Amino acid sequence: MKPSYSKSSLEPVVVTQLSAAKLQVQFNEPMESMYYAAGMSYVVEGGTMKVVVDRCPISGECKT
Repeated sequence: MKPSYSKSSLEPVVVTQLSAAKLQVQFNEPMESMYYAAGMSYVVEGGTMKVVVDRCPISGECKT
């Protein structure tokens, strides 16, 4: 799995179900000088969705 942020570093995390197919995820992005939150990745296993916020370096490639 790609580098990601811990839940505690993004709190408060607020997830709102907008429709049957859409979720809205709000979080506080940590202040860093060498990394940023590039996007989110997710996987669904057994009816449960696991979402991670991808942590990418400012300089360099990062696919999210």
